[in-house]
Amino acid sequence: MEKQLKLQNDLVAALGTTHNFGQTLKNILDITLTVKGIDCGAIITFGNKNPEIGVQNGLSTEAIESLQHFLAEKSDLLSVLKPTDFNLNLNNGNNLKQLHPAGIFPVIHDGNFLAVIFLGSFSTKPLPLWIQSTLKNTCIHLGQIMNWLLIEKKLNAAKEQNEIAMQVANLGMWDWDLVKNRIYSDNRAREIVEFDPNLPDTWDQYVFEEDIKIIDEIDKAIMEGSNKKFIYNYRVRSKTGKVKWIIEIAKTIEWDNNGKPIKALGVVFDDTDRKELELERQEALGKLEKRVAERTMELEKAYSKLKDKSIDLEAANTALGVLINKREEDKKELEKNYNLNIQKHILPYIESLNRTSLSSEQKVYLGIINNNLNEIVSPFNRTLESRFNKLTPTELRVTNMIKHGNSTKEIAFAMKISAKTIENHRHSIRKKLKIHNKPINLHTYLLTLN
Repeated sequence: MEKQLKLQNDLVAALGTTHNFGQTLKNILDITLTVKGIDCGAIITFGNKNPEIGVQNGLSTEAIESLQHFLAEKSDLLSVLKPTDFNLNLNNGNNLKQLHPAGIFPVIHDGNFLAVIFLGSFSTKPLPLWIQSTLKNTCIHLGQIMNWLLIEKKLNAAKEQNEIAMQVANLGMWDWDLVKNRIYSDNRAREIVEFDPNLPDTWDQYVFEEDIKIIDEIDKAIMEGSNKKFIYNYRVRSKTGKVKWIIEIAKTIEWDNNGKPIKALGVVFDDTDRKELELERQEALGKLEKRVAERTMELEKAYSKLKDKSIDLEAANTALGVLINKREEDKKELEKNYNLNIQKHILPYIESLNRTSLSSEQKVYLGIINNNLNEIVSPFNRTLESRFNKLTPTELRVTNMIKHGNSTKEIAFAMKISAKTIENHRHSIRKKLKIHNKPINLHTYLLTLN
């Protein structure tokens, strides 16, 4: 009984180091190895889901490898395995004694294995039941403690996140004990309202007399048990005399068994900057509206004057229309005379020159001159340029010569470029005229543009 109590007390003491899980496991293993009949042991962890030997005492390399291989295959059955289920080659190195599994004790958290304590013995005699029970309960308690620690860690993290969020949002908080009728506020709430730290938490002494009615009505609703969330705005005058606008949110969060409210919670936010900007905006808006009204009167007077002049403007517009029409007529007459002069005084001489003895090259150039002069008096170019303004100047020259029946070779000769380049221009012209995929002759199509 004395040994049993000592083992239990030592294991309980070991559980006191659970903030360091690995050290706790090692302490448990070291304590267990002091028990008669337990000659060696190891701690198997499952940090990466695959079993790994973390700490071992008294096992050879061959025994560790055999144990590791077995646990990898049987990891899903660890909670129900018995030492007699182990089929291991545990010949402990140079030691002539055969090593036998004496016990396996899993530490489980939330259904998952955190670790396994494996014990070995040179004796085939099983461990006493009180030892097995004590170690099993110790591992169960360790799993529970780890669960509590994880919950505590999550709660602390949530609390820390909540505090950070409150700081970032610049919020203060108060807690109203409705039973004792006492309000407890945090430091940020005191900073916002600038409470005197030497006075108890009481808001009424800081609130404007005109606004105290708002708070009294909400306090009454809370004390009567309303579960509504209240959002309201009021002014306070701090101990330094500064006026502050406060936004407050309050709600009852706890009731007793009889439905009587016993606790309310609230947050406060310094809305002074926004409120002052809003008041400035309203003041500026009032000034703007006054200025708009004054300007409207000025515009109405100006409009009245302009209206008187509208008749004169209409007459001026009529006269301007007559002048524009006359200009268009003069333009057409000038163009007509220009075309007649070319046809009368230039084209006949070109025809006469064409009937003289000219070289082939001279005839080509004379034909180009003749065609270009005809184009001047023809609407073809203007039609082409207005409908297809994406043609380059070179493509316009090629187009004119194609229209007048010049072949690719003649055009290339006249423009001093290769026939291949002319073919490229012909392809580009067809594409820009949107007939590149149609069985249409380019020369025929250009003639239709007249």
